[in-house]
Amino acid sequence: MSEQITLVDDAQKAADRISHANTAVRNAAENVGSAVRDTLETVGNSATSIRATLDKNQTIAEWVQTLDASMTAITRTLAEMSNRANAIKDIAQQVNMLSINARIEAARSGDAGRGFAVVAQEIDRLSHQTAETTAGITLSIEDLTGSISALQKDSGVNRSGFVGDL
Repeated sequence: MSEQITLVDDAQKAADRISHANTAVRNAAENVGSAVRDTLETVGNSATSIRATLDKNQTIAEWVQTLDASMTAITRTLAEMSNRANAIKDIAQQVNMLSINARIEAARSGDAGRGFAVVAQEIDRLSHQTAETTAGITLSIEDLTGSISALQKDSGVNRSGFVGDL
């Protein structure tokens, strides 16, 4: 009987140890479960954040493409303006030549050509003003073209970061 009591005591102690071990396993499992839930929530939040960032990147990439197309159109318009400014410059040079010829003819005409000489001189002055104004327009067009080219280059660099997202 003493042996049986010892065996029962040993069995009781073993049962207690198993019970404590089961409690420890249950607590550990609850902690793991809680950590898994927290991790899943964090991953879900991260995925939502990544989706939002990708959406914003997509929007920015589309805006950059639209901006690039607009800048290309502006560059074409500036090129057309430059061509027209050059045409005006050519016309001003032709008018200047005509005014020189008119002054020469007015001088040959003597007193009868004085009024014509005044008109020729005024035409010459206007042709010089036109040439100066055209030169200013040409410089402004060149400045704008340079600025647009720099913007296109910058937007191309920025857009390359989004190309994979499109």
